[in-house]
Amino acid sequence: MENTIKPDKKYWTAQILILATISFFTVSSAMIIHLIINFTNPDPELTLVLWAICCGANLLMWVISYPIIHLWTKNLTYIVREDRVTILSGILTKKEQNIPYRSITDFVLKRDPFDRFFGDWHHSDSNSRTISNCYWL
Repeated sequence: MENTIKPDKKYWTAQILILATISFFTVSSAMIIHLIINFTNPDPELTLVLWAICCGANLLMWVISYPIIHLWTKNLTYIVREDRVTILSGILTKKEQNIPYRSITDFVLKRDPFDRFFGDWHHSDSNSRTISNCYWL
């Protein structure tokens, strides 16, 4: 008896929200620096460079991270078997992790603010070995 579980759409949404939060803070920081520059020594060229760096960094972050998040969630699979849980993951190098039930002695629930907002779970066993981000259907 095997039960295959794929990550829920909430996992992808939480990752995108983390990227959006990072973008918000970089733009907010650039705005504060822009205001400081304008009040101390107004220099249009310096503020243009500041915004070019901020927007370029955000664009680069999204261009690199978005495909990785998409591929990671697409290639993540949990298979619940009679004697173990198998986790299939990886983008370039495929990884198969088998966790026998006998080695799982304790269950710890870790949730960051995004996980609590979306109802996502991050599990680990008593050996502090991360099992995975699970989204129960």
